[in-house]
Amino acid sequence: MSGSTDTSQSRFEKHPVLTLLLILLFPAFFLVAGAEYYLEETVRQGVENPGHLRYIRLREQNPYYSQKYDLDDYIDHTMQGLEQQEVVFRADENGFVAPSRVHEDPDRTIVFLGGSTTECHLVSENLRFPFLAGRLLEERSGLKINSLNAGKAASHTWHSINVFANKVIPLKPDIAVLMHNFNDLAGALARNGYWSDDHLYSLVVDPVINRHVSLVNIHDLDRGRLFRELLRGAKHLTIPELWSEVVHLLKGIGTAGNGAAKPDPAEVTGPSKEAQDEMVRQFERALRSFVALARIYDITPVLMTQFNRFTATPDEFIQREFSQIWGNAGMTYTAYKALFDRYTETIKRVGREEGLQVIDLEPVVPKTSEYMYDWIHLNDRGAELVSDRIASSLAPLVAR
Repeated sequence: MSGSTDTSQSRFEKHPVLTLLLILLFPAFFLVAGAEYYLEETVRQGVENPGHLRYIRLREQNPYYSQKYDLDDYIDHTMQGLEQQEVVFRADENGFVAPSRVHEDPDRTIVFLGGSTTECHLVSENLRFPFLAGRLLEERSGLKINSLNAGKAASHTWHSINVFANKVIPLKPDIAVLMHNFNDLAGALARNGYWSDDHLYSLVVDPVINRHVSLVNIHDLDRGRLFRELLRGAKHLTIPELWSEVVHLLKGIGTAGNGAAKPDPAEVTGPSKEAQDEMVRQFERALRSFVALARIYDITPVLMTQFNRFTATPDEFIQREFSQIWGNAGMTYTAYKALFDRYTETIKRVGREEGLQVIDLEPVVPKTSEYMYDWIHLNDRGAELVSDRIASSLAPLVAR
């Protein structure tokens, strides 16, 4: 009959391309497996345990990162004073927040280092103070100014020192401006200081301790752990947001109604005086390390104090946010503010003793939602205010 098909063909005859691929792949697989076995036995001959690779964490923006979103979709109950507008956040090829290099051959280059308060993620792109301060300086001085933003959310002073040493110094900037406080204090209170083994904040990334795998260290893992990490990586590649929500929900279920007694706010003040003194000493040493390293490389170091909304009597918004984060940690608001203020005073004292410029932003920015949308993060209005003060303060150094 016309139109009939030949049903006598085998599966292999019906799918010749697939058949050919299978014929080629099977011997290729055994060839690769045999080569791997041979190399493992010869290259690592005599090595009983190859160990695993550790490396220094570079906390920077992902090069070429780009994100665009509406603040209207981003704003939640933890934010005040943000306008409903579109925000663009980008990074250049070297991990600096864009806009970055305005001039190919600048007269002066300034680099700003810090955490999210320097990063200014939710500030309009051309109003972030590291960029805007450079534009104001250029306008007032007549010099070509490049001002680079090396801020990265959650970084502390030693993270910034690492960025400074590994990618800022080679650029040979004229001035390096450092602003830290909040993250250093948070790390000291919650993560046992700068040398924590936390998987997100540690200075040294250890795939065993930090549960972190990359192409750099993947060959150092045993096969069982490698399989588990590949599954973990697949989870993050396919359903990261869903997984995050599930984990958050499970944690909430696990802690709900556990009957744990909360500390009496009238009785607890956080770490002992000796522990607080040591925290401040470690912060001071980190600041002095940055200053010394900058001077060794003929870069002028500048320190800045951190703007904030911590007042003697906090408003309802600040008190609520504080209680949610530190309420169960044995730390009163009054004790926390006193320690934050000690960090601020340490910045100013180190500046005086080292004979360098300190831009004291703490009293400059009004402690209201008109300038900051939460405890410490600027909105557009706050960024413009800070930019003007920074430009005025750096003008004498730029003119040298």
